[in-house]
Formats: sequence, structure tokens, C-alpha cells
Amino acid sequence: MGMSYQPQPMTQPTMAQQPLPQMPAFGLGPLAQAMPNGGAASSAASSHFHQYFQLLKTHFAQPGHTKMATRSLNGQLFPLIVEAFKSFDKDGDNILNPTEAGDFFSHFVSERMGFHSAMMTVAAWKSMDTSKGQQQLKAYTENKHSMDAQAFRVLTSDEDGYLQIHEVVDALSVDTTRHKAMLRAFGLDSEEEDDAFYYADEYA
Repeated sequence: MGMSYQPQPMTQPTMAQQPLPQMPAFGLGPLAQAMPNGGAASSAASSHFHQYFQLLKTHFAQPGHTKMATRSLNGQLFPLIVEAFKSFDKDGDNILNPTEAGDFFSHFVSERMGFHSAMMTVAAWKSMDTSKGQQQLKAYTENKHSMDAQAFRVLTSDEDGYLQIHEVVDALSVDTTRHKAMLRAFGLDSEEEDDAFYYADEYA
């Protein structure tokens, strides 16, 4: 279809990367410009994303996690993920078209939503080393274009850029196969262990 990924403006140079096919045009600029007709959806999504990342940071700030704790976390994350998705789902069909999907993902990976600080907390927990977490965040900011593109490819199984609600719930719920793959796309190592799925594959 010929659509290409367009990164948000960065203050740091990015490394040269091979082009990735069939990517929607997300990363359309500052959040204030991403939804020019105001932003009721943007404002609602921002609230849900802030709460989502705060819960992640609190969870991964703890030294150890049981499966029950992870299930409890995912139970709290679930309504936030769904409501953030619905903020961009203008026709209410539980599918985001490529433009809507791009807006959703651009908000999700924005530093203003809390993505960067949550990412560093997760990285530090996985490596048991705060300085390594900082290094991984630096590597992400220097390669944001390609890492965001790879993560978006993990998020959606549809090559033309459409995004379904069950894909988002799966990817943003902690410890699912898709969630681990997305962390790897963002440059975070993830242990290979038995997958835990806590939600049905479909949400209607």
C-alpha cells in the first residue's frame, strides 16, 4: 500500500535502519497537533495512559512478582486499555483504522504519557540494574523510529495497519506472548517462559 512510518521529531540523531514495509503513518508530530479538532479523545486517552503507566511502574518497582500479582495487575490495566482504545475508535466497531491506530500508538509511546519512565522502571527490574535500565532507555531514544515501528508490527497482526481491540488488550497486558515480544521490540530483554494469558482472545 506504500504507507511509510513517519517518526516524531527527535532531538537526538537516529541510527540508519532498513525500511520496514507496510507501516501506517503514525508519529504525526506533537500531541497537541495529533488531534487538531480538540482533543476530547486525546484528553481521555491521556488520562487512561497515565494511569496505565503508573500501575506498571508501581508493579515493577516491587522486587518480586507472583502470577497472582500479575493477574491482579492485568485486571486493573484491562479497563484502562479498553477505554484508551475506545477514545480513538470513532465508529465504535472495536477496530482502529490505520490513522486511528497511528494516533493511538503515538500517544502510547509519548514521553508525556509516562512511557519513558515506565520503560526505564521495567528495564531496571528485568536487569536488576538501574544504570542498565538508563542505557536501554537511551538506546531506545536514539533508535525510536525503528523500535516504534517494530513494536507496532508486534501490536497488529493486520498488514494493512488496522488494529483490533483484542490485539491491544493482549499486547498491553503483562506477561502475554505479545507483550513480551513488544518489550523485545523496544529493546528490553524478556525471559522465555511459559506464557500466561489472562483474557479471552475476543472482546466485544
